[in-house]
Amino acid sequence: MTTLDEPFIGIVDLYTELDGKTTIIDFKTASDGYEDHEVTLSDQLTAYFLGEPGAEQVAYCVLVKTKEPRIEWRLSQRNSAHLAKFLDKVRIVAADIKAGRFYKRPGKHCAWCDFLPACLGDEKKARESW
Repeated sequence: MTTLDEPFIGIVDLYTELDGKTTIIDFKTASDGYEDHEVTLSDQLTAYFLGEPGAEQVAYCVLVKTKEPRIEWRLSQRNSAHLAKFLDKVRIVAADIKAGRFYKRPGKHCAWCDFLPACLGDEKKARESW
């Protein structure tokens, strides 16, 4: 339960036991491996922990698509301090969006974002996608 004004919805890839610990796992594919800091700082995994606060750890399971593909595991923990900081960030971002302030964070993920037309200044397509 949070004090957020809007619903906060996400879908966890897998909630299971890994090495004797309840674990939230998000599956990723990448051309390079992930760094440890990427799981430590992941807002996505913190959001999932918000929905499953009984988990003992969070993890990325990364399929690295190289000449010789491999699977990498990146594990991290979350606690109430992580959740408090995350919820503060969510409140700020939600308030900015409601106020019409939407900060662009360009990257490969833009191809999957529903707001790409707005960022590109295509008002017609932006209205059609909302």
